[in-house]
Amino acid sequence: MSPLRYTFRELLNFFFSFQDRYKTIKDLAPVIGKSERAIRGWLNGETVPRDPEVIINIANAFSLNAQQTDLLLFAANEKWITYGTPVEVLQGINPFSYRDIYFETHRFSKPPAIDTLESSWKLIFSDDFTSNYRRWGIGFKDDGVCRIRRSMKDGAYHLRLTNYFHDTVILGGDSSCFAPRCYLFSVEAQVTHWKDRHDGLAVLFEELSDSRFALMRVREQTRQVSVVKVNDYGVTGDGFDGQEIYFQKREAPTLRPGQMNRYCIVATEEHHYFYVNNYCIGEAIIPRHSLARLDVGIVATAWSRVTCRFQRFRVYAPMTVEQELLAINEFAMEDDGTLAAPDEASCPA
Repeated sequence: MSPLRYTFRELLNFFFSFQDRYKTIKDLAPVIGKSERAIRGWLNGETVPRDPEVIINIANAFSLNAQQTDLLLFAANEKWITYGTPVEVLQGINPFSYRDIYFETHRFSKPPAIDTLESSWKLIFSDDFTSNYRRWGIGFKDDGVCRIRRSMKDGAYHLRLTNYFHDTVILGGDSSCFAPRCYLFSVEAQVTHWKDRHDGLAVLFEELSDSRFALMRVREQTRQVSVVKVNDYGVTGDGFDGQEIYFQKREAPTLRPGQMNRYCIVATEEHHYFYVNNYCIGEAIIPRHSLARLDVGIVATAWSRVTCRFQRFRVYAPMTVEQELLAINEFAMEDDGTLAAPDEASCPA
């Protein structure tokens, strides 16, 4: 059996460094129920956890997705794969093969044209949803508040959400796509069933977990778009607990209700542009997290059932040949054996 590209020690150091919830070992210890001494031993490569549940607790604390959790489990013990990720996939993973490749400073003076970015930037992540090799969430989940069904068929990713609750519920697809510092994110989507005119879909970004994310919320029937960042999940009417609203119910004249529409986000560091069918409807300065995902989602108001489908998920980034080579070997080893990320710069056009 071929070895993993990284050891448990290397992966744990990597995931610990790229989350911003627990700053020290002392912060993490009570959350996973282990001593500081034990955690320090894992980070130093002296020991590994003896129980897979400990690693699952770590993964939950770091907001890792299913594939990342299996990677960490497999690195500790090849028999501990929990979420069904194939061994050959785990062996080939470079967890963030493009996540922290940075570029020289530049700001757009006006909203960039989507077709220009597509022709000049590199496609770094794509999914046409013909198979689930990207490990999207699939199946049913019912927690008494809502029931979500995720499926993949006919070249599309389908979300169906039934809301039993008296407030709006938002759920995502559990994407494994991590956002570079500079990117164009594009997806095509359609609401195929809705009850309330405020039901709709969401394009998620800065997603750390089910309770911490930003979203481009699309009310397809009213042709309106809102951009909101949620720090702690909770929804009350048209607002969120722990929310930051960047713009709300902005008119999207190019949106076609009942049809497949294309939604795009362009991000250069904290500057974000939002598009519907290649038309820029607004921009905002939104703080970035060091480790966040791009995802698709669905929005159901109280007592509603909503169905959406998504196609052609794409992420582009500005990479030169030299930077592509850097991406292959992005995490070099320091003299003391710890992982070191590349030096930071900013984004270009």
